[in-house]
Amino acid sequence: MSTVKKRVVVLGGSFDPPTVAHMKAAAEPVQAGVADEVWLIPCGRRPDKDSVASPEDRLHMCRVAVTSTFTEDFPICVQDTEIAHGQFIPSFFLMERLQKENPDKEVRLLIGTDLIPTLKRWIRGEDLVASCPFLVVPREGFPGPSELPSEQLPADFVDLEATMREKQIGTSISSLSSTIVRNRLKNAQTEEERSLCCQGLVPLGVAKYISEKKLYA
Repeated sequence: MSTVKKRVVVLGGSFDPPTVAHMKAAAEPVQAGVADEVWLIPCGRRPDKDSVASPEDRLHMCRVAVTSTFTEDFPICVQDTEIAHGQFIPSFFLMERLQKENPDKEVRLLIGTDLIPTLKRWIRGEDLVASCPFLVVPREGFPGPSELPSEQLPADFVDLEATMREKQIGTSISSLSSTIVRNRLKNAQTEEERSLCCQGLVPLGVAKYISEKKLYA
């Protein structure tokens, strides 16, 4: 008798810093019933993109973001897979590794609709699109999966927005990004401005950590 595999959704990113939009993106797959668990995986050092905060700070902020946003029993956890590795792991190799290490789980990669047209140009992108299950989430100003050419779409994907619409669960698209938060902090003129400018944009625990460590000054 076959057992039903636990459905895991992987949300990777720099999380520099993690925002309330990241927490919303992590929560919605569970709320929509398409994931039993969500793993946040902050990336290691990337050759194509400089992080402002250290890998250790980003990892800690992710953990603080989760604990200060969700109850203990909400199925979201932070994995140090890439940061413990010491460098960025391309998505194909990361998913291949996670699938091999978790044969009892169905592991899907969360991706925004803004990235779909470029997927095949990623490292081992053709193989990633062919072999990796995806969860596709909406991005402001970008067409949904039903509006994209079929040749751009992954072989196996779940459309989160369509699923939530079918279940009559409201969703919203946020344009909030880590860049917006960093720019606000960088442009703040006083400690009081720094204390105020990112509240409501990042979980409270993250705002406190940024203030204590004087990040993004």
